Amino acid sequence: MPIAGGTASFLVGIDGSSPLSFQWLHGGNPIPEGTNRVLTLPVVNAQQSGGYRVVITNAFGSVTSAIAFLSVDAPTNATIVLQPRGDTVPAGSYFNLSVAAVGTPPLHYQWFLNGSPILEATNRNLAIESVQHTNEGNYEVKVQNPAGVVWSLPAQVIVTNAINGGGTIDFRNRSIWFGTISNHAPIFDFDGTTPLTSSNYLAQLYAGTTLETLRPIGSPSPFRSGYDAGYFVSKILTLPHIPSNARVVTQVRVWEAEKGSTYEDARAFGGKFGRSGIVEVLAGNGVLSPTRLTGLASFNLQAGLPSFTVGVIDFIDREPGNRIVWSLRGAAGFRYVVERTDESEPIVWRPYLVLTNTTGEVMFTDSARSGNGRTFYRARILD
Repeated sequence: MPIAGGTASFLVGIDGSSPLSFQWLHGGNPIPEGTNRVLTLPVVNAQQSGGYRVVITNAFGSVTSAIAFLSVDAPTNATIVLQPRGDTVPAGSYFNLSVAAVGTPPLHYQWFLNGSPILEATNRNLAIESVQHTNEGNYEVKVQNPAGVVWSLPAQVIVTNAINGGGTIDFRNRSIWFGTISNHAPIFDFDGTTPLTSSNYLAQLYAGTTLETLRPIGSPSPFRSGYDAGYFVSKILTLPHIPSNARVVTQVRVWEAEKGSTYEDARAFGGKFGRSGIVEVLAGNGVLSPTRLTGLASFNLQAGLPSFTVGVIDFIDREPGNRIVWSLRGAAGFRYVVERTDESEPIVWRPYLVLTNTTGEVMFTDSARSGNGRTFYRARILD
């Protein structure tokens, strides 16, 4: 389920005598540019929702695929698709808070610290060039458009006194040593065969001492072209929060550059994205002896998010004490933020709770608020 403006791709597997010709159909109508094994819709809109299938032909006949359905998420109300995230930040370091929102333009932003508006903090990014202890606290952002208002979840920033790091990583997905290639892990597009190339895609190392503390390290790297397609520009990265010889959990994340300046942005706005498996290493000791990402394996990009990007909320029961029981159905293994509003004008959506949807369906409750009119809920994937 891509966001309007995002990318959607369809891929068909086929076995038969060449040459093969392809014709993709949307709602039974041929798509003029849909004549390849992969159909990519680079900037989707609500009108492109519906069923897609492909007719494949060779000298011996033709076959038509099953229908694949595309649902485009195109909200009109201001809707946050990427919540700001806090962190523990050493004093004096750079830190950037960001939010991604969609809805009918224009979108307006206002950041708050501990409930008070921050002067001139009216962009989707809030950059703090040199973090001080006065910057510690809970950050929220209010996003507004002509259809209403939505508030983010709070993002807590904790400021510490010192940086204890200095370990190094050799960030590359191919090594050549005396003519022998090692650590050979090219990265491919959605189809699994086309290697990524040039600045159309970016790769970045994420590292931490645990999965929960994975953070982006250094600036993103573009991909090489020509014979070197599939391999990103290598660099030696210093881990500001992890010393040398310490255990490091790492992951390589890749995204479509035109959809965002970060992996999280591109994913939230419907761009192609992908990530490697987890690679555990010991941090290297300086630029002359960095640690290689031994064990890094190739992977493909994917397009779109799980089918249940927007959770489905159903009424279940009314319990004693005016407690209302609701069901949220969505993608198993993901967290969802549940927002609520009432019939006030303008419409103001506020976070109510965060749910971990372990099995595909999870229950939550709320108090019936008689006298305040109807209460409305909506849920969106958080991870």
